[in-house]
Amino acid sequence: MVVVDEAHCVSQWGENFRRSYLRIADFVKYLGGENQIQTLAFTATATPKIKVDIIEKLNIVNPFVYVDYFNRDNIYFKVVDNSGLDKDLDIDSKPFIIDYLRKHKGKSGIIYCSTRKNVDDIYNYLVGFNRSVTKYHGGMTKEERDKNQKLFLDDDVEIMVATNAFGMGINKSNIRYVIHANIPADLESYYQEAGRAGRDGGPAEAILIYNEKDRDIQRYLMEKEAEGKKDKNYLNKRLKNFNKMLEYVELKTCYREYILKYFGEKMIRNYCGYCENCKKEKNIKDFSLEAKKIISGVGRAKESLGISTLANMLMGKADTKMLNKGLDKISTFGIMKENKQEWIESFINYMISEKYLVQSAGSFPVLKLGEKYKDILNGNIKIIRKEDEKIDFDYYENDLFKELNSLRKEISKQENIAPYIIFSDMTLIEMAEKKPRNRWDMLKIKGIGNQKFKSYGERFLERINNYCMEERL
Repeated sequence: MVVVDEAHCVSQWGENFRRSYLRIADFVKYLGGENQIQTLAFTATATPKIKVDIIEKLNIVNPFVYVDYFNRDNIYFKVVDNSGLDKDLDIDSKPFIIDYLRKHKGKSGIIYCSTRKNVDDIYNYLVGFNRSVTKYHGGMTKEERDKNQKLFLDDDVEIMVATNAFGMGINKSNIRYVIHANIPADLESYYQEAGRAGRDGGPAEAILIYNEKDRDIQRYLMEKEAEGKKDKNYLNKRLKNFNKMLEYVELKTCYREYILKYFGEKMIRNYCGYCENCKKEKNIKDFSLEAKKIISGVGRAKESLGISTLANMLMGKADTKMLNKGLDKISTFGIMKENKQEWIESFINYMISEKYLVQSAGSFPVLKLGEKYKDILNGNIKIIRKEDEKIDFDYYENDLFKELNSLRKEISKQENIAPYIIFSDMTLIEMAEKKPRNRWDMLKIKGIGNQKFKSYGERFLERINNYCMEERL
């Protein structure tokens, strides 16, 4: 038997075509031919055209074809359009990325970039914000890549910034988000990379940041790659696939429906209820008043405060720093006390990206009034936005879950294996909810069989029982 993984690489219709895969059929023939050798081919991303191509190129006669559901209904799909801003793409994407990561601190995620330069740039930017981050691309040594991959898989760092060189064969189950800082070349690549989020079945998010400059860069990369190809239609195929990706980012209808239709799967309705477009019409609000309050706060503080300090001042938090600076005496102190700090800081980042505010450079960046702030004060511009709908990744994280997660981390270090191999996050969630007190109850939990219990069950039972005794449950 010959088993072919990532079988879509045999198809010249796909982004990941590898010429070496075309030799597999000859290899099978050398072993004895298709009548004596059984061939199994597996892929997670194949359009109807690629499926046919796989069968033909691998010379599989009378194949049994099994197609599972493509839909990953626990992943929330979103596109962030940065087109039209007069700034470099990398600068455009960074305020959104750092704001998103701040909201989801402690969660595991991947940020994909189209070039090594972008990987290094975003990685260095996040390091400057003291984020738990590592990186991966083909310009690094194998030792560096292996080391950084292990850090990510072992939950020693939260964030992996990488090119598409990262991810093949990775099955880390607790990745909560995948952000594409640049538009991918085709939907196959995008869906495969986005699908690395939420493999434990928990809530996850796939976000694509789009910019027209990014579109031009991707086309340039395709043209350069096509220069050495013998296939004269290679570039046309790539551009045709890329146009489907461009259609996706411009969609006004359901993102999930578009993806599933592309892969030959139909939805019962054209509304999934769990993507940005399906929820876009909900919770629209005028935030012009909030914007005026923030602008006023920056001005009254004489453009001397950073984001967090400004938010605290607007909320009326009278801490020592605030009192020493006399900020409790200015008129804007406490004018946004009804808002949460997280929301205010997020909205400030939005105002920076739209040039209503400017953040200075240096170790201690402060906020200054931007070139467009007067348009808001004069009422020439209204800030109409959808109220923030943060995907809740923390709904299950009670104290017992944290205890069990800590134990899993201890065991992973002792055995030198990735934490998710011991138990997935979803298994820990169910343990924390059901609180099994013996072997029989533990074996009823999804993801725990006899072998898993034999290896780890008693230690987790002991931690659960101790917790229940302390809490008198």
